[in-house]
Amino acid sequence: MRFMDNAVRFERESNRIRVKYVPSIDGNDGIELKTVLQALDVVGILHYGLAKVADLMIKHVISPALNSGSPVSFVTEINPDSQAMTEAILKIVPSNDPKIERMDGETIYPRIIEVIKFIDKYICFQEGSWTRCFGRLTWPRLSELIISKFLSKVVPQDASKLADFLKIINCTSEFETALREMKFISVSENKDNQLSSFAENVEVHFASRKKTEILGRARNLLLQCDFAISQENTRRKGKHDGAASNTPEDVDLLFLSERCVVSKAAIQLMKLVHETLKDICLSSPRVALEFYSAARDVLLLYEVVIPVKVSAWKPAVETLPTRPFLNAFTKAFKSRGLMLCLTDCCYII
Repeated sequence: MRFMDNAVRFERESNRIRVKYVPSIDGNDGIELKTVLQALDVVGILHYGLAKVADLMIKHVISPALNSGSPVSFVTEINPDSQAMTEAILKIVPSNDPKIERMDGETIYPRIIEVIKFIDKYICFQEGSWTRCFGRLTWPRLSELIISKFLSKVVPQDASKLADFLKIINCTSEFETALREMKFISVSENKDNQLSSFAENVEVHFASRKKTEILGRARNLLLQCDFAISQENTRRKGKHDGAASNTPEDVDLLFLSERCVVSKAAIQLMKLVHETLKDICLSSPRVALEFYSAARDVLLLYEVVIPVKVSAWKPAVETLPTRPFLNAFTKAFKSRGLMLCLTDCCYII
């Protein structure tokens, strides 16, 4: 499509998009751009004529707009003659504005809308079907760029900051609404809602990732525990025993009048559970449910990992209490660390 190549061009020297409405080809006066687009539309190959223009806009305009390392702004210039507009120019200008350098929805989305408004008005002549055709050619790549270069990078790392992400969710929804009003994306097709879908599900992705991290930490704690304790901590002590040790492994049992020694793994495991339960109080219902599941699975992980680990030790016991939580340990406990395992269980439950 030589005509479209001449009508819409990227001028690298001046870093701008130039749209010529009556381009010349081989020195001859050309046909009006709008007339050519109408002809392409009639024969059903408008998408073919706009394909290179779409690639050009993505590569030289949209991608720089999402580059946080070298932020840009856009300036539209119109050069009409005495009778009709002959060309439109979109300048891509490096910016030192700190607001533009900040990667958030309030700065990025308006920049992209500015570009799409230029496309709608000066390339598609505000013809809804032409703008929609251009959107079908660019939206899959544009939305992927926004997700990879913006949304995925602002996912909160802490549960307490998830509420702040609601502003980005709202900005994303407003952005897609603006594109629908310009008919750049479809009103009815759900596949065009990938930005808002990603943003709205960020808290679920965050919770799933945190759950994996929590279980990984719990697993490492359990695998590294060797149940070694000092000799002075091997005897039980009453809660009011003045000689009671102050070591972290000495704990009070809730339903017993005695103090007991537990493993470092049990102490750290319960701290991890308590941290997770605190995060539940700061989270939305969906995230809280994932965190609850993580806290529960941490305790179940103890029940799964420790019997396998202790089963390698040599026999030292024949029977154990029949308490349901301890049944899984009956065949596994075969070492001098039996009492420590038992007190761990009493402490955890």
